[in-house]
Amino acid sequence: GEIEWSILFGDEGPFFSRALLFAIARLDQELDPFRFVNSWNEAHLESTAIVSTDENSDANEEEGCWVIILRSMLTFVGSVSSEHVEFKLEMWIDEGILLQDLKFSFVG
Repeated sequence: GEIEWSILFGDEGPFFSRALLFAIARLDQELDPFRFVNSWNEAHLESTAIVSTDENSDANEEEGCWVIILRSMLTFVGSVSSEHVEFKLEMWIDEGILLQDLKFSFVG
């Protein structure tokens, strides 16, 4: 399936201190999600993958799948240029695309 993307801004606006970046992917339940997540976290420093274990979460609405949440944080502390924000968002999108590709290769 598709990856779901979301960005949450931290603290009060209009001058936010950070953005929390999330991508949600689903992995077939017969696969080991912890092996998948450990493999991701060993190879990536920019983002962290976790297995959602909260049964009441909106992300867990699809039965028969493990929910993998990829998260990263973009801080706006100090002087942050628009180029820096653009670069970090491009890296985040690349990580999400890589997550999708890895998910499919993990299954195969």
